[in-house]
Amino acid sequence: MGFKVKGGSALRTMAGIRKGAFCWLISSIVFAGSFTDPIQRLSLAINDGLAALQPVPLDKRLVLVSVDDRTVKELGRFPLDRKIYARLLDVAKNHKALAVVFDILFLDRTRSDEELAKAMRRFGKAIIGCTLAAKKDRSASVPGRFSLPARGQPFIEVRGFLLPPEPLLQSAFAIGVVNILPDRDGMRRHVPVLFREEGADWGLPSLALAAAMAVFCKPIVSPGTVQWGSQRLPFGANGQFALPARLASDGSADLPTVPLIRLLTDRHAQEKVRGKILIVGATATAITDLHPTFGGKIRYGVELHALGLNGLLTGRMRREVSPLIQSVVTGLAVLTMSVWTVKDSPVGLLGSWLLFILLDLLVPTRLIRLGILFPPVPAALVATAAFIAGLVGTLWDIQRKLTRLVQQRLAPDLARAILSGSSDTVGLGERRMITVLFSDIRDFTLATGTLSPYDVQTLLNSYFTAMTELIHLYGGYLDKFIGDGLMALFGAIRGEEDHTERAVVCACHMLEESKQLELEWQRITGMPLQIGIGIHRGPAVVGDLGARDLSQFTAVGRTVNLAYRLEQWTKELKAPIVVSSEVYERVSDLVIGEAAGQVVLRGIEEQVTVYAIRSLTPEAKRLRHQFWTQARVGREG
Repeated sequence: MGFKVKGGSALRTMAGIRKGAFCWLISSIVFAGSFTDPIQRLSLAINDGLAALQPVPLDKRLVLVSVDDRTVKELGRFPLDRKIYARLLDVAKNHKALAVVFDILFLDRTRSDEELAKAMRRFGKAIIGCTLAAKKDRSASVPGRFSLPARGQPFIEVRGFLLPPEPLLQSAFAIGVVNILPDRDGMRRHVPVLFREEGADWGLPSLALAAAMAVFCKPIVSPGTVQWGSQRLPFGANGQFALPARLASDGSADLPTVPLIRLLTDRHAQEKVRGKILIVGATATAITDLHPTFGGKIRYGVELHALGLNGLLTGRMRREVSPLIQSVVTGLAVLTMSVWTVKDSPVGLLGSWLLFILLDLLVPTRLIRLGILFPPVPAALVATAAFIAGLVGTLWDIQRKLTRLVQQRLAPDLARAILSGSSDTVGLGERRMITVLFSDIRDFTLATGTLSPYDVQTLLNSYFTAMTELIHLYGGYLDKFIGDGLMALFGAIRGEEDHTERAVVCACHMLEESKQLELEWQRITGMPLQIGIGIHRGPAVVGDLGARDLSQFTAVGRTVNLAYRLEQWTKELKAPIVVSSEVYERVSDLVIGEAAGQVVLRGIEEQVTVYAIRSLTPEAKRLRHQFWTQARVGREG
């Protein structure tokens, strides 16, 4: 039948690789930029808002004992005489407090050390603080009972520790490091698990963890978790626990606090310490132990230790998604958008980006209620960069392909006119011998009347996609969609001599393709998919027709009208394909059909001899199969 096909798989493959690589390149640059200080500060601020959505219950055993302005005024300037803390321990013992935790550094030796040490031994569970040293002190020895194994864990490594005097060290139940390190924006959001000394396989716990050991026991420290029995508490890749951003405790806004002076002098206050964990820390105005935390809120250091201990006691520690998982999730988003980019689908690209942004907004707010923090900012930035890069690449490639498509599908003069924006060349039109094909779906309104708009759209898009591909495959030009029907022209652009044969073979192929679609069609509509096709050959005026600002390449005239009426007669003749005698004379050796007589078509003055075509002859099927196999290979290439 003299068909010719063209291919270009190498160009398509290379274009896809270029767009995908461009998308990944831009995403990688933005991903690297997400670690810069401004982006990290923005991310931390957004994370603070998320963390506030997870109110953590307050363990009612916690009580802050504040060395406030009144205490300093009545008991002497800070640091207080350690005999005062010995009195506090005796009060705690007499009223059966559970533990006393000192966020107070006892670094220098004093004459009161022995008295405080005796009180610590009498009480039992006294936890005292130590701090970090600027250099390693070979003379300072940490008793093994205070340390925890830290080999192979991502804990903070330090040069050494400044320890309390020996009498206090030997009398303490546990010691903990009081230092809480800031994030890169200066905010305190975490409390360390352990501090490991350089070159050692052990570490000292933070003050909060040491205090928790007074309630439970020594924990088992494993990668990413601290475990007491069946309770496993997660910590981050930075070796720190996440502090809660907000407490929720029977309407109480914050941690219960009692001044030290009151606890020493007020019997009513003393009676309330039974079964409590007392956390002693400085809050006096002259003592600068203030730290910015979530949302810029200023808290005392003792409050941060209490919040950390609260998380350990309640088991409500926020788990922050590791950078590796964040990278994987972000990579999947970039991969998805890269796929749509390679497929030249701006709609798919936009849809995947909007879906990811929506998920990036919703999922973190759901996860935080489960105690899991997924930082949304880096992922959103990288996904947006991938979307923009993909959109630019896709639009550029679509423009390039549209140019090639116009050049391949239209006559050279028409192609140049369309691409240049000028319609002078095609506006005059010309009369040409063409073949016109009309197709329509039988009982479409009845079949789809009860379906949702989405189902109707899906069915029609699937059908039109398949039919359009066949029309293009046989060199036809899709003129327009008409509701559930379509109009195609053969020979209108290139002027092939065998345009009538192409149209008829295409029609038979459309029937076969409709059978492939029928199973899904019948599942959704409950009715079979039946189509009717009318074909006529004759002269018609073809060209760029329409208004000056809105025109379309099409054909008009008796030939078009007659083909449309023939398609309508397929219902009367109960035949899938009806053609005129002008068509049948050209394809009689290719088809199996019979004369259906002379009919009067509306709008056509004379009677028209029509033929009903059932299928192609075996020889025509063989030639057609050979052609469209080659054509598909060429088109996919």
